[in-house]
Amino acid sequence: MSGKPRPRAGWRVRKRYLENYVRAYGNLCPGFERMPHMAERLEVDHVQPVALGGRDTDGLRVLCPRCNRSRGGKLGRQLQRVANADTPTRHSREW
Repeated sequence: MSGKPRPRAGWRVRKRYLENYVRAYGNLCPGFERMPHMAERLEVDHVQPVALGGRDTDGLRVLCPRCNRSRGGKLGRQLQRVANADTPTRHSREW
């Protein structure tokens, strides 16, 4: 977590967003790197992760728990690659 407290009104925004989505589309998950499918449960996902400075006003989307976790896992791997790319590779001639 970023260490900053999240605004208390944020859950209301996410709850209203989810209710409006379910009213319009039912329990249809649009899928993340897979086809849309029916889901028992849906979650509100931040388009820009909160850990990277995202907020409720920056954009939300609805995903099932499985798609949301796979998106988070993919993001984590991408961040690791970027962090590893920032550390220069040393070759024996440079020592």
